[in-house]
Order: sequence, then structure tokens, then C-alpha cells
Amino acid sequence: MSSSHPDAVGGVCDAVAAVLLDPPPQALDSPTPCSGFDLRALVEHFVGTSGALARLGLDRPLDPDDPWGGGAGSAEGDWAALLRGNLADLARGWGRPEAWSGEAQVGGSRLPRAMLGEMALVEVAAHGWDVARALGRTLELPPPAAERVEQAVAATAVLGRQMGAYGPEMEVPADAPALDRALAQAGRDPRWSPAG
Repeated sequence: MSSSHPDAVGGVCDAVAAVLLDPPPQALDSPTPCSGFDLRALVEHFVGTSGALARLGLDRPLDPDDPWGGGAGSAEGDWAALLRGNLADLARGWGRPEAWSGEAQVGGSRLPRAMLGEMALVEVAAHGWDVARALGRTLELPPPAAERVEQAVAATAVLGRQMGAYGPEMEVPADAPALDRALAQAGRDPRWSPAG
């Protein structure tokens, strides 16, 4: 049985925060499963998006000139601690059931908060897995949370591919773990490793 959305976000954020402990100093030069991104570029992106999604969950306004935090410039210094802080805020915000109701202002649009919450869930799970694999680590999600991630990816797969957020679907066995199935639907190879 999959968990509720608020519980799933907390479980995924906790699991990703655990793989971010004590990254090796040279890690930012590592390749990642996210096509076209080394770990430095991925961290820049992930710090921005996780911070923006955390602000949305906490009902805080976004930067009108840079709503998704693309100009964060945050891969230097203790980037892992910065990400862990964003994940704690994200879990706190989206862990509130009321965060999933109504709409939120993003740039010039009002978007359903339930859609933004699912976006947060997928963003943290997918990029958390990307970072874990780049570090040579394994992301272990609680099974109910992994099932919720798979459901969220399945619900957004067609639109995600049209927008270029997801790559072409990969093939995995039908009995593969839920996170592997979610990653494959999002265009990632669950067997990816830094060694190739």
C-alpha cells in the first residue's frame, strides 16, 4: 500500500538526505545519470529547484525573476549541507496535508498545489537518485514512498516527455522495484553506474 503524499515526501527527503552525508571532495567532477549534467551542474539545478519547491510547500513567495532558482550558483562550499537544508524545509512544507490543496503562484501562472507537490516528490526522488549514483551510493526509499513516486511519474510521464523533463522510457522487468520502474518511466537506466 502506498503512503499518503505528505508521508511520501518526508520519506523520500529523509532517504536522499542520508546519501548526501560526507561526499568526497572531488565528487563534483563525477558524471551523473542525468543526461548532459556532471554532478556540479546537477547540484546547481537541484539546489535551485529543491529550494523553490520548499518555498512553495511552506507558502513562501518565489523570486519573481528566478522562480526555480536557476541562478543559485550553489555548487561551491558545503553543497550537501545546503541540499539537506532544502530537503528538510521541503519535507516540512509538503508534509502538511493542507499544502496539497488550492493553488500557488509560480511566475505568471497559478498552478494546482497537488500538481506542484507531486512535482516536488518526483524531483527529489529522481535527482536524489542521480546524486546518489554519481557518488557511487544507493538510494533506498521506504517501499510505500517508492510506490507513490512511481504513481506520480506515471501520471506525468507523457507531459514530462513532451516538455523534455523525462527521457524516452527504459525497459525494466515488470517485477522490478517500484523506484526502478519510476526511474525507467522517467527515462533513466536504474542500472547506471559511474563506471559506465
